[in-house]
Amino acid sequence: EGFIQMIIRMPIGTRLDTTRRVVNNIYAFIEEEVPERDVVFYQVGRTGEMTGIAAPDRAELWMTLVDTDERDRSDRDIIDMLRKEVRQIPGVTARFSTGGGPGGDTGNLSIAVRGYDLNHGLKLAKQIEEIMEPIKNVNDVRISREEGLPELRIMVDRDRAAQFGIRASQIGFAIQHAFIGKEVANVILEGEEVGVLVRLQETDRLRPEDLDLITVVNPMGQQVPLSNLVRVERGYGPVTIERERQERVVYVNAKVQGDVKGAIDTIQEGVDKLAIPTGFNIIYGGTWEDIQETLKDLAFVALLSIILVYLIMAALFESFRDPFIIMFTLPMSFIGVVWMHIVTGTTFNAMSGIGVVMLLGIVVNNGIILVDYTNLLRKRGFSLQEAVKLAGRTRLRPIFMTMMTTVLGLTPMALAFGSGSEMRAPMARTVIGGLLISTVFTLVLIPVLYAMFESGRQKRKQKRLRKEEAQ
Repeated sequence: EGFIQMIIRMPIGTRLDTTRRVVNNIYAFIEEEVPERDVVFYQVGRTGEMTGIAAPDRAELWMTLVDTDERDRSDRDIIDMLRKEVRQIPGVTARFSTGGGPGGDTGNLSIAVRGYDLNHGLKLAKQIEEIMEPIKNVNDVRISREEGLPELRIMVDRDRAAQFGIRASQIGFAIQHAFIGKEVANVILEGEEVGVLVRLQETDRLRPEDLDLITVVNPMGQQVPLSNLVRVERGYGPVTIERERQERVVYVNAKVQGDVKGAIDTIQEGVDKLAIPTGFNIIYGGTWEDIQETLKDLAFVALLSIILVYLIMAALFESFRDPFIIMFTLPMSFIGVVWMHIVTGTTFNAMSGIGVVMLLGIVVNNGIILVDYTNLLRKRGFSLQEAVKLAGRTRLRPIFMTMMTTVLGLTPMALAFGSGSEMRAPMARTVIGGLLISTVFTLVLIPVLYAMFESGRQKRKQKRLRKEEAQ
């Protein structure tokens, strides 16, 4: 699609300057190794998925590519090359997407682990992540629940503070003024009023021991060291709890290239071997969920198309038998669909399904031409065998012309010329493959079936007449 998005993550707590240096190195690598680039730009300190929230350990990079006819590599090839390079940088993880633009793409496969217990849910998500990592066409595996930021928790000894007559709020304000600062005055510089912020020097507010430098004044005017009133503990900030349908959930997101069903089958095989705790459910979503819904819709549309095509032909032929014969070309066309996908290495996707629905209305045309002319010859007095042979010879050229015009018209689309044409190519290949094979079967199978059905009908008619004469 000519657009690549990279979301970069550093270890929790990484300083902004460190993140910037890593991104600059990646940018320099792109400048040197990706001649297909057009425009490259990035932001450090936040990503599209965290709009409005400062995140010094994150960055996002976007890259537009030149047109496909000006480059030899696709966006997928470039992503594979960049992914290998980023993996060599210690502590850096990156997720890639194409065509999404700013906004943070979670991936086309999302496995939801639903359950109440946070620890068990996270543990189960990590086990699923380990199952997904070795799968070749599964990339950028990521658990949605993240570790909190490292922090120092200042626990106030309220009994000790009460002995000195100091409230907890006083302790909090003292720490805030020393580390964050307090605006104590305003000065005018070059006609602009600027606030004066007073706080400890940077060298005096880097370590937990620096808290001992702070004192709090009690009601009697005594300076009480903070170390007498509080204790310091290391910990992590609160974890965001995600919910879906009123249930706690952890998502394992990933990018799947190519065969999504094969990847899902492999993952399910590994998940079935896990000991799932009571009260937990594993739900497969993302593209897989969309595929299931799409297949159901396409199956319904295909069935409805077959019914409508049959009813229309029955009305035109004024017979239920002739349309039934023509409908035998439909299962034969599916052989061509499978054959074309195997030869071209194309996976069956939603666009292929749309091509099948189109095919249902196209492949019957040749059968209509053949059967209609055969019926016309029978009305003119030709015998069954003569009518079938003459219809085949006479209608061979129109059938091939109809087939070739459709195939040649779809060939440019099937060859995936132009930017973005890879998405439409499976539809064209489906129609071409089905039409080629169905044409052969139309010229061979339909005359045979017509002769068989017509011979059977004539025999039943003669048998009925003999019975009536005998009566």
